[in-house]
Amino acid sequence: MITKIKLKDLKETPWKNGGGATKELLRLPHPFDPKLFMFRLSIANIKASGPFSVFDGVDRILILLEGSGLLLKFDSKKETILNQTLVPILFRGEEVIKSELLTGDIRDFNVMTDRSLGKSEIKILNYVPEEKINFKGYPHRYYFHLEEETFWIIGQDQNVVLTFPADSTFIEITFYPHKNKDL
Repeated sequence: MITKIKLKDLKETPWKNGGGATKELLRLPHPFDPKLFMFRLSIANIKASGPFSVFDGVDRILILLEGSGLLLKFDSKKETILNQTLVPILFRGEEVIKSELLTGDIRDFNVMTDRSLGKSEIKILNYVPEEKINFKGYPHRYYFHLEEETFWIIGQDQNVVLTFPADSTFIEITFYPHKNKDL
């Protein structure tokens, strides 16, 4: 089974603070609390500087897709600049963060994982037709094709070779549930 989801077909949810909007690509529900998630993938359009939402117990990975960048000011006095496209930054969801747009709007890819239930990994894949990327199905492996803004879910134990234009870029996201958890 292969599921293909176009970003343009997903509902955009405006933020309560008015600073942006999110399109949720995928949410795996928390096994013990239906209000929470175990794993979540989304794309956000950030239009204003402001605070990040706090997510206790969640590990986050943020990747700049478009725009000049974002300065993240942590309560611990640490600062990180997200200004290189497709270079992930990792941080804990419970950290209090204020963000400042460097110049203009940005768009980012966001991975959120409940650390008590698992961990996530990101890889950037560059597709060159001569190389033929073998897209591998795994219970929790997903692909986002940047140029077509398409999200792919490939069924477990499937190996698929897809054809795309030269120099296409994918984000491969894998969620690894902890082995001692019955998920």
